[in-house]
Amino acid sequence: MHRTPSAVALAAALATALPAAAAGLDGSEVTITGYCCLLPSEPFRFTVPASATVGAGIEFPAGSLSALGGYDLINSDVDVSAFTIDLVYRESGEAAGGGFNGFGFDFAGLAGQRIAGVALNPASSFATDEVGLSFDADSVFYDGSGLGFEPGTRVSIDVALAPVPEPAPALSLAAGLALLGAWRRRTAFTRS
Repeated sequence: MHRTPSAVALAAALATALPAAAAGLDGSEVTITGYCCLLPSEPFRFTVPASATVGAGIEFPAGSLSALGGYDLINSDVDVSAFTIDLVYRESGEAAGGGFNGFGFDFAGLAGQRIAGVALNPASSFATDEVGLSFDADSVFYDGSGLGFEPGTRVSIDVALAPVPEPAPALSLAAGLALLGAWRRRTAFTRS
């Protein structure tokens, strides 16, 4: 007599094929770079890149970033936590307008995770449509073109992370789904 696996056993096997979520951005290495006034790319860089390990305390306190030739930097504390990038401005100023004027945050060591989304936190001093946010798998970009800042102005960015499937678990998942499909077809034929 041939036994077919139960749907519960197949579901359990599939669940173990997916990696567990890690602890957010904590422990990763973050590099912050300022860009003005067109794109967040090397020709438009206006700060010296600075790096820190995400953890307790403020990763980039006001005054710790260095502006390049002729650019003014509006000082802010930049704190990165498990799921948030928080900028609190410490002086008055206005960001120049343009295609992009803000910061790129590049993360290394995300421990099997990738950035899956960003959103402006309601605790921010600006409305969602006033701040430009974008991301890729290991970077977050904040565009504050044309915004005015006062001491205490806050831009808080929520960062969503998702696990990156590893090749072996992904193959196990595909094999499990194929087995489940074959089992379902077989049981459909035996009931007919």
